[in-house]
Amino acid sequence: MADPTIEQLSESVITVGTGWGLEISSGPDGRLRIVRRGGELLNPPVEFAVTDSKLRAYYRHIAEEAERGVAPEPAWEWWMTLMSTHLAEALHDLDRAARPCVITVGDTGFSATPIDSAQ
Repeated sequence: MADPTIEQLSESVITVGTGWGLEISSGPDGRLRIVRRGGELLNPPVEFAVTDSKLRAYYRHIAEEAERGVAPEPAWEWWMTLMSTHLAEALHDLDRAARPCVITVGDTGFSATPIDSAQ
């Protein structure tokens, strides 16, 4: 199976976010942002400071585990499982930081990074 498009990857993040009580939308710049959490409007929204290439690389890293047989699921399902877990971890990071953050992606997936550290 071919890798998913950036639109499919973004939509998967939006879908998984719903399960965590988030409303994630795509802004005019095409970047994802958490606009509501638990029904509460976030002002300002929490931006995903993730480029298309970073999101693709994040997917590819997870898919390679599945392709090597070290994951218990096929690539897309493994992506949905791990990305969901990593999104939940980013929310936990966001709560612990207790200051404005952006969502970034690194070796361990999504995390919340304080805005002054993300630049």
